[in-house]
Amino acid sequence: MIGISAALAPLMTRLVIAVGVALSMVACTGKELTQVVVVFSADEAVSERATRMRISVYSLDSDELVYDAPFRLAGAGADAAFPVRLPMTPAGGDASRKYRVVASLFDADATETAFAQVSAVAGYVPHQTRTLRLHFEDACADVLCDDGLTCWEGACRGACFDASAPDEGSAGPLCGSCETCFAGTCVSREDGAFCSVEGHICEAGACSDQGPFPACGRSPTAAFEAATLGLYRMEMADVAAGVLKDEIPTTKTRTARNGTTTGKTRPGPDGCGTALETGEGGYALLFDDRDGDPQSDWSLENGAFELLLSLDALPVEPDDRAWGIVTRELVGDDPPGQMGLYVNHDGRLYVTVKIGTGAETVARSVCAAQPLPAGDGSWHRVGVNFGVQGIELVVDGVPANGNGSVSNPVNADLACGASIADTSTALGSNVPWLIGADQSTSIAPSHFLRGAIDELRFYGERRNFSPSP
Repeated sequence: MIGISAALAPLMTRLVIAVGVALSMVACTGKELTQVVVVFSADEAVSERATRMRISVYSLDSDELVYDAPFRLAGAGADAAFPVRLPMTPAGGDASRKYRVVASLFDADATETAFAQVSAVAGYVPHQTRTLRLHFEDACADVLCDDGLTCWEGACRGACFDASAPDEGSAGPLCGSCETCFAGTCVSREDGAFCSVEGHICEAGACSDQGPFPACGRSPTAAFEAATLGLYRMEMADVAAGVLKDEIPTTKTRTARNGTTTGKTRPGPDGCGTALETGEGGYALLFDDRDGDPQSDWSLENGAFELLLSLDALPVEPDDRAWGIVTRELVGDDPPGQMGLYVNHDGRLYVTVKIGTGAETVARSVCAAQPLPAGDGSWHRVGVNFGVQGIELVVDGVPANGNGSVSNPVNADLACGASIADTSTALGSNVPWLIGADQSTSIAPSHFLRGAIDELRFYGERRNFSPSP
């Protein structure tokens, strides 16, 4: 049973009557009503922007929608204004019931997409009136969280709440930014989820404090799936007899597609176990459907990847073109979205993405970093963002800020970091990712990297690869 404040009475007269019956029962029994009053408030900028609001309440046991009300906040005939109050009582007087309440705000645009949303999972206290305060923050405008989460202090956190006594303030969600509210309990979010610190991720239920790059040797993460914006991690372990085992929830092998039948490993950076060694004998790793990887995994239009890299040698100019590190290029075809991370003859890393159509002339955007040493055993962290917001290359925390001087590919049509305005064709190329080589000039992988790769991770959205202040 749910009641609603007088401010919204014109919309829900029947529910107001239901609350009146409940109040009459209190007078007869002498027991205080079991009730939660949800109070919605908003920062001034959010309140001024909002023209409509919708409140929905679900039974947590069955996920049944038990209350749903849209109403106007602004203009002639407005139904209510902040703060909005929603009194609720449990069906059948059962104080053990839990509920999920979701409130969404919409602006003047005729859109059905909310610009702000708050959510809470909570319960009742027998024979007590409690208050659940949910606030629309300016910092949470245009931040929409997944189910089980709500935006609090600018970040998504698990949406479990305890309703407080009427004269107390709200203590906020019970869960942290690496927890979600499931069945009324805070549980750890999946490793790789973004948490409250920009550029950091959740690992083992906590927001990583290791800087914007994940630490080595952490627990395996979710499989790489674009549809879920998941995180895919390859720790580069157990390369032998032509296969490489990754760390994913179910152990899986990857088959070498070219060159020798035996892959090699070497010690990775301190604490990172083993690394994949490429180049010798033409060993590379290709994601393709022979290992059960669906093509949707290759069609990320916006995303990121990062890795640890050690260079043994460099291409020799002019006889040897740049070597591929991580690429999704394919000879004889030029769909937009083909891209690659390469090392040039002078030790510069560069990333390029194709943004036009046609097999002959394809526009490109290129970012090039400062030269790296080769042959000294040093390891470097490399991060790449790609998509319509432009490409970004970050090496050891330093963003590349120009096109640089690279012999391959030809001069770029767009500057490093420039937004890609032409989205008439999808930027996901459906070309498999190739690790440790290139495939843009031959049918088989070629131009093999001579070095080692460790801790390769793919993301379904952009990351902040620069150090946090």
